[in-house]
Amino acid sequence: MECEKIQTNNLNNFVTNNKNLSHATHLIIDLTCLVDNNDEIITALNMLNRIYSEMRIIVIADSENLKSDNIDLLRRIFNKGIYDIITAVSDEEIHNSIMFGISETHTKNLFEAHNEANMPSEVTVSKKTLSKEQSESEEQSITLIQPNKNFREYKKHLAIAVCSAQPHAGATHAALQIAKFLNDTGFKAAYLEAQGHKTIAYLKSLYPQSCNINERKNLLQCFGIPLYSDFNIGEVLAQNYDFFIFDLGVLTKDILTSFLTKDIQILVGGSKAWELPEIAKAIKLIGEKNNVSIFMNHVIQSDKSRLLDFMEILRNSTYFMEYSPSPFQSGVNLEVYKKVFRKYLTITETQPKQAPIKKGLFSNLFN
Repeated sequence: MECEKIQTNNLNNFVTNNKNLSHATHLIIDLTCLVDNNDEIITALNMLNRIYSEMRIIVIADSENLKSDNIDLLRRIFNKGIYDIITAVSDEEIHNSIMFGISETHTKNLFEAHNEANMPSEVTVSKKTLSKEQSESEEQSITLIQPNKNFREYKKHLAIAVCSAQPHAGATHAALQIAKFLNDTGFKAAYLEAQGHKTIAYLKSLYPQSCNINERKNLLQCFGIPLYSDFNIGEVLAQNYDFFIFDLGVLTKDILTSFLTKDIQILVGGSKAWELPEIAKAIKLIGEKNNVSIFMNHVIQSDKSRLLDFMEILRNSTYFMEYSPSPFQSGVNLEVYKKVFRKYLTITETQPKQAPIKKGLFSNLFN
């Protein structure tokens, strides 16, 4: 096969500059050579898939950092229908990938050592509890969550306010997970540390391989999510994001106006008996007529009905969050986000195709 070597470290720029690849049957991309962040790589692959639908894209991902610290990128590539992900560069893998294509099942083995809950929300599998007989005959249904950006016809962006009812209740954690969900879904969303603590920069020391810093813009990009601290609001708003998630810290009278003027308001609280009075105080401060969503953490199943009774008229906007220690974990709290952000999502339920019914000799004759 004739091969052309293209030397570039920016895939997104390469694709955007419209270099004609219509003559190519294969495109092999070495991820270890790229400076693009995860979102830029996914955007470029989307564009390549649209323009060159017949071209086979092969991804080389033999770096240990990719397979450990940045496995999320490989999952997102997999969910785009690109299964030729080579993690061990051997003659056999390259031959199979170029000549036949690596199967979906083969590539899934790459993720077996990682928790299935980390699968991004672009395609999430809803599992059923089946008997042995059922599991052999029934397949999993698939929920496809995609962005709906119709709101941009009348508004440049949407602002989300996240506050906690008391200190250390999880506002920052919730805001980061919302940013992760929105970016995984296909939006451009940025996290803004608006409470003045300037602690988000510590993420760099915990995830050195997954973070990049732009000190001029006060921007930290971690797992593909833009995080701003000590920022100029005018400069940030000019960046053309779809969503801005404001982490406002603990709700007080001083920040109440800022909280209520955002398009979506989220109050985070704990579910322990001594934490409930703090939630009640925060709700009284907000006013029950305001459309606020309540995120409650660490709730055991047997307490849920009692807590909903406690919330009274806000029970329909009270949500119980899943246990997820990492703020950058994909695929968690999807049922909650599908309700809170329902205006901005296109949700498609896909049922597995039924196997054709095998007909006997007499049936075929009569037909």
